[in-house]
Amino acid sequence: MNIGLSAGHGGRNRGTHHGTLYEPDLTLDVACRASALLSWSSLVEPVLIRQGDVHLTHEERAGIAARAGCGAVVEIHFNHNPDPSVGGGELYTHRGDVAGFELGREIFNVLPGREWVPKASDALWEGSVACPGALAVTKAYHDRGIPCALLELCYLSHSGDRYWLTEPGSFDKMAFSIFAGSEAWVKLIEERAHEQRS
Repeated sequence: MNIGLSAGHGGRNRGTHHGTLYEPDLTLDVACRASALLSWSSLVEPVLIRQGDVHLTHEERAGIAARAGCGAVVEIHFNHNPDPSVGGGELYTHRGDVAGFELGREIFNVLPGREWVPKASDALWEGSVACPGALAVTKAYHDRGIPCALLELCYLSHSGDRYWLTEPGSFDKMAFSIFAGSEAWVKLIEERAHEQRS
């Protein structure tokens, strides 16, 4: 199965940063490492949605995924919060995107040392969408019928998360979690399909 690896932000869309840590560089690093690992998989064919430091709209990303026949997309992001005590990982999916949620769950369950929280990208907070960026991304894929797991891997505004990023092998761990989680998800999908045929 083709799975899209979408490195968040890029080009003029710089996302968040802290010191020398810039989100578009970090997301592309993780996506490329995960793609290299998945190139050895017999279950998953990786599709890099963003290659290089270029700006792609949400619709352009979804279009690339659709043309490549992606059965799902992993959106890779790093987060920021004005409250420096907020840290950890988050999984955003469009409400009702069960497949996207299951994909993200499989990925986070492989990632060591990361507590994560599932969130609906269209969740309301004080009468408005809590995370309009996450909603815009997941909606673009949802409108094309492509499951999407949007991963906020950690907060660049959180000192503990930044320390975790500087530990040896942290980027390899993130990439491996995408590799192993994607394979586990495809196996789950195939098992269900086999049961339905039986």
